[in-house]
Amino acid sequence: MEGLRDISKSLESDLHVQGVGSVFAISFTTRQEITNWRDHARNCDDDKYQQFAKEMLKQGIRLSSNGRTHLSSAHTYEDLDKTIAAAAAVLPTL
Repeated sequence: MEGLRDISKSLESDLHVQGVGSVFAISFTTRQEITNWRDHARNCDDDKYQQFAKEMLKQGIRLSSNGRTHLSSAHTYEDLDKTIAAAAAVLPTL
């Protein structure tokens, strides 16, 4: 989560990452926190997320259609680095 947050901040993107442990959500919003579905529906740009997910897939990273992300012991540090690098390449194009 921190790597994606750092990339978002450095690129001045509205990518928002929020969650606990290995489960987190990716969305596009200027809010600091999304507390429930209503917050998400009113304040997040789902179309932008779908475009992000589409472009990430072109980079070899598959994201869920709803923004929920799960990490597991099957993911390596190399996988994480590749994901962060892909996000760094994709975010400026959105």
